Amino acid sequence: KNLHILIKVKEFPRLNKIEIKGNKKLKTKEVEDNLDFYRGQIINPTRLSKGINKLKKLYNDKGYLLAKIDANTKQSEDKDKVDLIININEGKKVQIKQITFTGNKSFDDGKLKKQMKKTKEDRWWRSGDFKKDEYKKDLENILKFYRKNGFRDAEIVSDSIYYADNKEDMFINIKINEGVKYYFGKISFEGNKIYDSEFLKLFLGIREGEEYNKEKFEKGLKNINQLYYDRGYLYTQFNQQEIPTALDTVNVKINIVERNPVVINRIDIVGNTKTRENVIRRELKIAPGDTFSSLLIQRSQRDIFVLNYFANVDINVIPVNEKKVNIAFRVEEKSTQTANMSAGYSERDGIIGSLGISMNNLFGRGQRFLIDWQFGRIYRSFQISFTEPWLFGTPTLGGFTLFDVKRGGDWYGYTQKTKGGNLRIGRRFTWPDNYFRGDWIFEVSKNQISDVRNDIDLRNFLLGRDKTQRRSITQIISRDSKNRPEFPTMGSTVSLTTQFSGSFLGGTEDFLKNELRCEWYFPAFGKFVLYENLEAGFIKELKKHAYISPIEMFFMGGSALSIGTPLRGYQERRVGPLTSDGYPLGGKVKLKFTTELRFPISQNPTMYGLFFAEAGNNWGSLREADLFDLKRSVGVGIRIFMPMMGMMGIDLGYGFDNFIYGKRKGVLRPHFQFGRSF
Repeated sequence: KNLHILIKVKEFPRLNKIEIKGNKKLKTKEVEDNLDFYRGQIINPTRLSKGINKLKKLYNDKGYLLAKIDANTKQSEDKDKVDLIININEGKKVQIKQITFTGNKSFDDGKLKKQMKKTKEDRWWRSGDFKKDEYKKDLENILKFYRKNGFRDAEIVSDSIYYADNKEDMFINIKINEGVKYYFGKISFEGNKIYDSEFLKLFLGIREGEEYNKEKFEKGLKNINQLYYDRGYLYTQFNQQEIPTALDTVNVKINIVERNPVVINRIDIVGNTKTRENVIRRELKIAPGDTFSSLLIQRSQRDIFVLNYFANVDINVIPVNEKKVNIAFRVEEKSTQTANMSAGYSERDGIIGSLGISMNNLFGRGQRFLIDWQFGRIYRSFQISFTEPWLFGTPTLGGFTLFDVKRGGDWYGYTQKTKGGNLRIGRRFTWPDNYFRGDWIFEVSKNQISDVRNDIDLRNFLLGRDKTQRRSITQIISRDSKNRPEFPTMGSTVSLTTQFSGSFLGGTEDFLKNELRCEWYFPAFGKFVLYENLEAGFIKELKKHAYISPIEMFFMGGSALSIGTPLRGYQERRVGPLTSDGYPLGGKVKLKFTTELRFPISQNPTMYGLFFAEAGNNWGSLREADLFDLKRSVGVGIRIFMPMMGMMGIDLGYGFDNFIYGKRKGVLRPHFQFGRSF
């Protein structure tokens, strides 16, 4: 009557160690890491099978599709544990020998092979590795290509893979049913009240009778969706229907449920450990209570970025309900202070050095403070400046600069001392658009020339210019729409500078100086960015025999770290009018073009490389200016933004039009860059 049940169990053994045999192409550690077994782990058939399958996938990804792997266990010295032995027969690496298509009438095999991004035939310049996951994506790429070219119903009927007798060559055959080529028919919208149908058709970008293009249609729908999104209609729904109406025609009907625009409930600033919140908020183009606008939010992100206080600025849209959202701007602080302290010796300059500090976000208030001292035999300068970008709580800039500069020696042909200061006031504009601003500078300075070398041309040029006083007013009208401060990928900067110096202001220099600088940034291909630059300038005396200090003339060549316009591939200040002994006189007209192809190397810190081509020149007068007389150069360079040091770099430029002993000669020159991002 009583039933007794006895259950006997035998536990799976634990792992003592793993032995890997037969692996030649993969390192033992890589195999062990992929198996992910560890000492003391319970070994059961399921876990062992999963590990072997992972290892097979690893070999498949490496191109060893015929690899054979088995696993055995043997009793270890410890009776409760086993040793795991993995036997691997790697086989030969398989390469795709040939890909063929059948059923394709509209496109040849070569055209279809180009649509396969990762699955390629083995050639001398590339491998033909087969990866299953990439192969599946490439099959879908073929279908996308067909649907982009009107074949809405195209399908892959079958695909087969087989090997040659040598087990090294793989052959793939793909059978395609193209179907009928379609064209768009009638396009209609329903439920749209904010925008009329004709306007939406423009953003959809397709016309009746046009060849069916699935990719273009989906892109047009995204454009319409973005149109509503920009107006705050975040929850608008789009339901599209494709209705075949003839053998080769598809009508498109789009039903829109617009709902209500969303209002911003709250804006949070997160991550600012140094910069005060009001410094960030004053850059926002949108506020709580405003209708959601992605354009204004993105513009706010851009303006925060351009402050150059942050390594990154992220936006997070957080729904509150169907009518409200919260916006969070998450910033990542970076060092905004730069300091320099250096000393050295060169045969030309003697003992040289510098000491200074630049605070671009003083106490987190957005103010800028600079003190800089540079010294050497031919160049010495001292400068102190302060800038408040938001004077009296308005987008009005105010600031001042005091400077004392001495430059000269054999390299210059004379010694020049300049002392003075300036006051600056600026204002952001809302017209023609809110990328514009204006700045006005009033400067007072004294300029003194001494130690003129025994050069008749130089002495005649400097006659009467040995002591001048400048009282000038400078106006700068600029527009800056670049999207990043250190490595812009799109946008532009344009500035027109007009400096007016007259004796009626109390000085002894009478001239009008105009400078135009334009920079454009375009996405090129991949991560490459195309940079274009134009610089032009013109100086005119306001009265007969007016004196202009040499420091106001245009100089060009080299890195132009202390004065002038850079032109790589040439000596410092040696492009333009020279005396018979080779001393630069400076020009009254300048023109320079630069093209660079930039590519990023590192995001943090910012580091990028570049290829450049540029051409420029200085002339003594407008009459002498000649667009066909430009000094040309090409080269390569690299830039890196170093915290506490700023932007640094080096260029290697080859100047085609150097003149040495009266003969044109190409010369390769290195140029160091400090604090300049061109």
